[in-house]
Amino acid sequence: MYLIAYAFSNLIRNKGRNIMLGVILLATTALSGTALILYASADRMVEQYKAEYGVKVLLQRSIHAKKIEPAVLLSFSESTYLHSYTFNAKAAMYSSTLDALKEEKEAASQPKFYIKASTTADKDFKQKTKVIIKGRMFKQGNEVVISKELAELNRLTIGSRFQLQRKIDGSASEYIVSGIYEDLSLGNKTAPAPLLDPANEIYTSFSSFINSDAFKKQGEIESVFYLNQPSDLKLFQKEIKEKGLPAGYEAKMDRKGYEEAIAPAESLQRTASLFVYGILAAGTLFLLLITAFSIRERKYEVGVLRAMGMSRGQVIQILLWETLMICGSCLLLGLGIAAILGPNLGHQLLLNQYVGAEKLSNISIQMEWHTAMVLCLAMLGAGSITSILAILSIVRFEPRKILSERN
Repeated sequence: MYLIAYAFSNLIRNKGRNIMLGVILLATTALSGTALILYASADRMVEQYKAEYGVKVLLQRSIHAKKIEPAVLLSFSESTYLHSYTFNAKAAMYSSTLDALKEEKEAASQPKFYIKASTTADKDFKQKTKVIIKGRMFKQGNEVVISKELAELNRLTIGSRFQLQRKIDGSASEYIVSGIYEDLSLGNKTAPAPLLDPANEIYTSFSSFINSDAFKKQGEIESVFYLNQPSDLKLFQKEIKEKGLPAGYEAKMDRKGYEEAIAPAESLQRTASLFVYGILAAGTLFLLLITAFSIRERKYEVGVLRAMGMSRGQVIQILLWETLMICGSCLLLGLGIAAILGPNLGHQLLLNQYVGAEKLSNISIQMEWHTAMVLCLAMLGAGSITSILAILSIVRFEPRKILSERN
């Protein structure tokens, strides 16, 4: 306890030198802590993007390749290499009893409506680009949701029934209106033909639609797959070929889109890590120089303490306690500054520049306990090592030699 009290009194006695040492430690801690927060936040953002979205893969078809059977295409979704997938199915239909928006004088059997189904059918409704204003989403097999404009044109209400016919054979399928939606998207809604008008799109359940006659007779299906990681591409390609992928198809990864999505976060991660290493290296070097000079100035004090009967170990403890007190005080202040600066810089650098930031805005950008622990260990380790090196250069001399040099 006496050694700790003596070390504390030395801090006050040599306050000028200790303030200089503290400023360097404080700056090193604050800057390193801020960089570590950015590094950890960027790492979480990259990992969350990979976990939520995966790597987009499309099946590219050559001119002479035959069409993939829907059942074969759907079987690809069972692959263990996939993070997720999306299937979009549609069929062009006409109706002898239902009027289409922007309909002109044309053949009665000309397709005017697209009935659509998707494994992510509620995506537009969750993102609020389409909003159900009456009724509810479809549940049963023949339930559909239609646009407000189409409902008003044909005076359809919830529970109304209508028929859509297939051009290929003229046979009809009956549907029930379960909901009416309003399109809130800001895109161009003008269309040259009724079939291309978004207001003439009718949505239904994917599982029911792909088993319906309308889809089996003249339906189309598109797929988008998302791999767990880019390295799974070749394995996925091999698996789907074994499941029946026709010749002339190739799985192409959207590497550009994937890299554009995570490149800003990975770039910031690399920059932050280099910044941390640079700051710690520079701070350690400055600490070593200042500590060496300050302790060499106290060479006579060390000689007196040794001459009074203190052992080398006790002298080393006093000098180490001084260093640890300075490091501890500066760590507390530095961590506080980093905890304030880190989140502010993180939101500006990550959320404002990152392509998918609006989807990953729940990323936590803050000082976490393990980040603080890493920084504390690094700073205390650097301070202790530099002090020990400087102390050992003095205590190796005998007190008589130190005092004689002073005289």
